[in-house]
Amino acid sequence: MMKLAVTGTIETSANLRAGAKAVATEMRDKMRMAGFHMEGSLKRNRFSKYGPESLAVGVKLPGQTRARGLAGHARSSIHSVVTQQKDMAKAVIGSPVFYVGVHETGKTIHVKDANYLRFKARSGRWVMKKTVVLPRRAMFERELAAQQARLQRILGEIPKVVVRTANGS
Repeated sequence: MMKLAVTGTIETSANLRAGAKAVATEMRDKMRMAGFHMEGSLKRNRFSKYGPESLAVGVKLPGQTRARGLAGHARSSIHSVVTQQKDMAKAVIGSPVFYVGVHETGKTIHVKDANYLRFKARSGRWVMKKTVVLPRRAMFERELAAQQARLQRILGEIPKVVVRTANGS
């Protein structure tokens, strides 16, 4: 005959209740750290002149004395915000600049009130089109995939805090 006894459940429950605020604070802090990491890596890798797949290609148009970076405003607009409701923390990384979303998801622009869309191409010459297709670049999505291991290391600390709290240490 085998006997099974579970000990410490009352103490563990009491420790978790007492340490709930510490666990919630740790969770919020780790989410904030993950958000700041993603914000920085997006700015460095996707929205700088030197990133591997950057939107900010320096373009020198005729009559300009220096190349113009296309993503300076977009880069400075990227921010992370952490919210917490009871036992859940969430980091949101984004930009209020409308064309960042357009570049992320892609878009087709059609003529509305004119015969053609007229714009200056990167080559410097003027182009007239009835429709322009902006390709999906998925910069946020690709950077999230590229940073997955680092984010797992940051957020992997949360269960350790829960176990330490449950053990009363």
